[in-house]
Amino acid sequence: MNNFPVKTGTACEDMDITAAKRHRSQIVVFGLLTDDDKSMHLLLDEVFWLQYFKSNKIRATLVTSEFSRHKILRDCPDLASSIKMFPDYLKQFLSLNRLSLIERVFTAPRPRNSLVLVQGFEEVSLLIFLMINMFRNNKYILVLTNNISQDRLIRGGVALRLLLRLIFKRCHFVFCHSEFERELIYKYIKPRNINSIVKIKYHLMIAHYTKPKTSFNKRIISFYGPLKLGKPIDDFVKLIRADTQKKFFYKIYNSGKNLEKGLIDDLRSRSNVQIIDKFMEYETYLQTVQESSYIFLPHDLAFEGKLSGNLCDCITNLVPFISNKIHPIIEFTQQYGDLGYMYDFQKDHDWPNYFLQYEAEETREIFVSNLIRMREEYSFSKIKTEIDGYLLPLFG
Repeated sequence: MNNFPVKTGTACEDMDITAAKRHRSQIVVFGLLTDDDKSMHLLLDEVFWLQYFKSNKIRATLVTSEFSRHKILRDCPDLASSIKMFPDYLKQFLSLNRLSLIERVFTAPRPRNSLVLVQGFEEVSLLIFLMINMFRNNKYILVLTNNISQDRLIRGGVALRLLLRLIFKRCHFVFCHSEFERELIYKYIKPRNINSIVKIKYHLMIAHYTKPKTSFNKRIISFYGPLKLGKPIDDFVKLIRADTQKKFFYKIYNSGKNLEKGLIDDLRSRSNVQIIDKFMEYETYLQTVQESSYIFLPHDLAFEGKLSGNLCDCITNLVPFISNKIHPIIEFTQQYGDLGYMYDFQKDHDWPNYFLQYEAEETREIFVSNLIRMREEYSFSKIKTEIDGYLLPLFG
């Protein structure tokens, strides 16, 4: 894990912890969902917010899991005094499910007169947290993390929409990361204060990975699991089977338990396919991204509206992708130009042959050029300035 850069020399630099305390007694960041190695992107979210407040000379306290604290302090030991842990008394009996999250909100610190930022949440436990702290004069900032997709809002029905509406009502700001996500909120949740729903650039796209790229002999297309609703492997398998000339080498990482044995045997029998189903440290994962010619993003309409961590890593590492035509990828390409090959996997059944026939290095270089342009717009300083406009006025 790498630190986000901390920029100084801004107009906000004179704001110190004393000034912050005058209006809000403390800044508390809750990382409710981080618990194990499957939550590395959420862990990077936590680091960003600590570094963001530090860049404004405002001290923030992060409340998170024991795993998260250990991982952060391994690379950022200077943050030790800023991190507290959930007790997690039930962890030996329960995995990170709704009951254990409810335990976290009851055992968490009870801030008063504070700015409370929640990055990543489960709706029931968060609403309980907001209710038990209702009269403590806090301002709540909510950062959406894969809570909003059209499929989820439809399947969740009235109950989920009402739950989110109650949560949003109690938040000063709700940060989302695409116009499509904001439109879904307006359409399905109908928040009372639409001005509280604001779009900001997502900090996981900041170019904070500085390891230089090396050249690789193989042309690799990588797929990252685990397989789940909204993230099938079928279209990637279609591409592998269509590549009879073995134009590419295909790597499948962390497929999980949902890959059928017959399919595993078929894939392993191919000389241009490798299945890697073992744990990778985050640095190793980034190396596999960097060695890839393309990252395959398999997400279907059930995922549309959410922001894939793999997509963010494509942008930070300047690796083009092959993806379905879904939002927010469509939105990003409209803003910055083509960032990879996009197809309608459901309607265009011949897309694998079309890709294999027309894929060209010259086109890939155009994608990389557009990725560079997009990454420049997602610099720490630009995202910080954007967030400052919403958060700093809350300090008076």
